[in-house]
Amino acid sequence: VSYAALVATFTTLGLPTTLVRFLPQTKNKSRLFWSAFGLVLVISFLGALISLLLIKIVAPDLSFVSSSITLSIFLCVLIVINAISPLLDNTFMAYKKGEYILTKNLISSIPRLVLPFVFVGYALSGIVSVFVIIALISITYAVYILRTKITLKKSKSIKNELMSHKGFAVRNYFGGLTGILPSTLVPIIVLNNLGATNAAYFYIPLQMAALLSVMSGSVSQAFISEASQTDDSVQHSIQLRHAIKHLSRLLIPAVLLLIIFGWFALRLYGKEYAT
Repeated sequence: VSYAALVATFTTLGLPTTLVRFLPQTKNKSRLFWSAFGLVLVISFLGALISLLLIKIVAPDLSFVSSSITLSIFLCVLIVINAISPLLDNTFMAYKKGEYILTKNLISSIPRLVLPFVFVGYALSGIVSVFVIIALISITYAVYILRTKITLKKSKSIKNELMSHKGFAVRNYFGGLTGILPSTLVPIIVLNNLGATNAAYFYIPLQMAALLSVMSGSVSQAFISEASQTDDSVQHSIQLRHAIKHLSRLLIPAVLLLIIFGWFALRLYGKEYAT
């Protein structure tokens, strides 16, 4: 899962944030969205194939994946989904339709908390299949909503739509890579150097910490979406202050709660694990 998220990060091309930045004011919304969607779809698929070839070098302990057709397909699908998902979320954000992001992520997340325990008897393939199937359902839901509720009908890709924003996309791309590496690359480094057991002990606390970064990411994206509606710099300053205040109200209590109750969350995986 970490490897799929890492590879997907390299294939988004900075386009999710480009959409939330420029979609609100562009006249050709459908063209911009479907151009970005098509490009990310193609690049993520190519990236998935390349990642399979490199997995023995980048993550030797995961090399067994390349010898299994089923796991190879699952990995490729996960990479494509992880690349497309933020593109869809940010499109909803650009339209100020956060309720669809919530529904999409509830569809994706709640079954993932329960079903792996049900399918654990089917070993790795069973657990990963849950991630893949549920993620596909959430992506299908998002595309359906974009086409029916927001009326982003399919449009022929126009290169100029994306080329006019390439500078912003490139800068955001490298900034996004830097930001995502701790939660995606570090687990693979731990796996390669310390083995699967230590990687498992490390991964859950890392995800708990990553949950906090979701808050800052969401507030940041909402701020960009609001600021993109106008070119008034005074209004931008007001929106920035509101965003900082809102994030502080969310993040500070969340950090304190994690410090106090984090151990009890780890107890879900057993007392020995928590200790």
